Amino acid sequence: MRTSDLNVLIEAMDPFLPLEGFHPAEWLKREENIALTDSDGSCALFEYVKPGIYYGHYFFRKRGREAVKLSHEFLNEIFETARIVVGLTPVEKKAARWMSRHVGFKSQGIVDTDMGEHEMFMLTKEEYNGLHLRRQEV
Repeated sequence: MRTSDLNVLIEAMDPFLPLEGFHPAEWLKREENIALTDSDGSCALFEYVKPGIYYGHYFFRKRGREAVKLSHEFLNEIFETARIVVGLTPVEKKAARWMSRHVGFKSQGIVDTDMGEHEMFMLTKEEYNGLHLRRQEV
């Protein structure tokens, strides 16, 4: 579900804060940004880029199958608004990179950022809906 509760966001992100250049209160004030949460302390942030395009950031407390299920719940919700979701994952975060591929994101290659090498992932609404339909047929 969507949230604008700063405390929920900070609690989910606590192990990662502070993040250089990221100010949670300011981020939440932008109505175009979308923060989703479950009832268990996990969050997905979708940062508005331009109409239909968002950068995705996950902060999950869940792992394994529960995290996969939660990813699909968040993606189902964001794709009511988004056409494309893009994300950058540090190359050393192998489990996060696996998760991105597992839920349907496609690698766009390794990019060098100010914070080191990251793998860029992208998923379109059409690709996701196609994957979702195939899962239902199985």
